[in-house]
Amino acid sequence: MINSELGSRVDYINTCVPLYNASVKGDWEVAEAILDKQPELVRFGISENYDTALHISAFVKTSKLLEKFVKNLVNRMTNEDLELQNKYHNTALCVAAAAGNVKIAMTMVNKHRALLEIPGNQQMMPLYMACLFGRNEMVNYLYANSNKMAGDFWTYQNRDVALKMVTDREELARNGYVLGVLARKTDAFFAIIHVKVGPAIDKQSDAMNLVRIIWTKIVTLPKVEIDVIIRVPGEMQDGVRKYASRILFVAAKMGNTKFVVELIRQYPDLLWKTNDKNQSIFHVAVKYRHEGIYNLLYEIGSMKDMIIPLKDMQGNNMLHLVGKCPKRRRLENVSGVALQTQRELLWFKEVEAMLPPSYREMKNNARITPRNLFSKEHNQLLCEGEKWMKETASQSMVVSALIATIVFAAAFTVPGGYNQENG
Repeated sequence: MINSELGSRVDYINTCVPLYNASVKGDWEVAEAILDKQPELVRFGISENYDTALHISAFVKTSKLLEKFVKNLVNRMTNEDLELQNKYHNTALCVAAAAGNVKIAMTMVNKHRALLEIPGNQQMMPLYMACLFGRNEMVNYLYANSNKMAGDFWTYQNRDVALKMVTDREELARNGYVLGVLARKTDAFFAIIHVKVGPAIDKQSDAMNLVRIIWTKIVTLPKVEIDVIIRVPGEMQDGVRKYASRILFVAAKMGNTKFVVELIRQYPDLLWKTNDKNQSIFHVAVKYRHEGIYNLLYEIGSMKDMIIPLKDMQGNNMLHLVGKCPKRRRLENVSGVALQTQRELLWFKEVEAMLPPSYREMKNNARITPRNLFSKEHNQLLCEGEKWMKETASQSMVVSALIATIVFAAAFTVPGGYNQENG
């Protein structure tokens, strides 16, 4: 906000207007001369919208000169200065996100990462602003650096605004980055239950509505364009962005069953898609122990007989993938090592029954059968399970002995004790 300490309108015109113009042009020489005399101006609103010099620079189309200007400006600012919001409650990062100025955003985030979690206008996070304005490169940068486990990463306000804007703007509905974000947000697809007088009403989640709107428009495009849209950008290597996986397989890895079902419902050919390792979504589901997606095999009838036998680039069939022990966090939803071991064995027996008999003893490129791979990979889990069983059995014996002693003593205790007169 414009501070009253600036004095008269003349002072504002002589000081703030030159700083405003310097912020637009990226003229650090002029700005430095002003800020050396009045360093507090770095945190003052110098426009009617209470924009700071950083807000104004974030609006402008980026250039080498402007990038240098912003770096010098940010060096003079504290974290609290970077968090300042304009009249519309937007931080400078929100402004940069909407404008798509990645280099300027990077300068701010490198100094104060908490800016990523500060919402702006209508409680939209910087990531969603970038996404809804179709700033693809900005979306990729902000998503890669966001705390995806934060509770406010996918807020009600963000979903609601996203639905309205995607519905109104055709180009946003064809943005693969939006689908990429939604593919990873499994929790966002849980239905909302509204309980009123009478039976509960099951309302479809906003995330599902958003996917449905976007995907309905995408599937009308030529196949070549669809393939481009549903690819997810990977890491930068030698200045070239590698496309690591498809959105469908990201969702399969995350166990986002409803997302996968919706995409396949409108575009059944996705069932036959394989990733860079020649694995289907069902192979991925088995690898990461997502029974919801795996169970879709029972819904597609005889088509599964063409998908199940697929082998990946290492010669692993679906049963080999079960043989590989999952990461610990995938087992944490089952309490007790013995029950974790039991669950793994059940997975193995289920997939083994699904595969043709000849595949159950098939060797991969390393000349290992699924059963031998299972034994090797699960050896530590089996040892821990055995140890847990022994300790539990030992504790049970002690408890049993105590109970038996108490029962024995109670059985031979005469009511009234040893008093011969009333015992």
